[in-house]
Amino acid sequence: MRLIFVRHGETVENVNDIAQGHSPGKLTEKGKRQAQQVGELLKKILIDRIYVSNLKRAKDTAKYIQKYHSNARVVYDSNLRERSMGIYDGTSHLITNHPVRKSGLTYDNFKPPKGESLHDVDRRAKSFLQELHKRPKNETILVVSHDGLINLILKHIFRIPRNGKKYYPIKNAAVTILDIESNKSPKVHKLNSIQPLKN
Repeated sequence: MRLIFVRHGETVENVNDIAQGHSPGKLTEKGKRQAQQVGELLKKILIDRIYVSNLKRAKDTAKYIQKYHSNARVVYDSNLRERSMGIYDGTSHLITNHPVRKSGLTYDNFKPPKGESLHDVDRRAKSFLQELHKRPKNETILVVSHDGLINLILKHIFRIPRNGKKYYPIKNAAVTILDIESNKSPKVHKLNSIQPLKN
């Protein structure tokens, strides 16, 4: 199975250091150009199925890719959402006041009011991977999601503990392409790769 992961393009909230969480997010003009270039990069790859986070910033990014793959089935999946920061979603309060440090908890165990702990998000990542394991092994699958969720999925694929030191901060519109076979290490074609923007 070939897996292609794409993080959404740059958003207004990314630029302004706003914790997006489950808020929609709005692509900047740069984010739209990033998504267009990813679409062009992937247009010659035969994609069988496209899984997309059902948050607006991911859906808007996916549209630029989907237009080249009209025969691929598109599935919008809430399991692919970014971590909810609850009352901090859509605000800069989380970043400016560091409530994790104030709480005395680790980022892993911190659960914002009305939000998710990292453990909660990891359960979603596992659930999505279980869904992928049911797919035919010869499929090529595209996943359009978010930094936190893609990072957790990659940790499972590479068998890195969730609290392991290795972390892949996924860049906006970064592309990861892996070939997965049972009981074998993934073959990496691209890892967190971004395309230089054209003028």
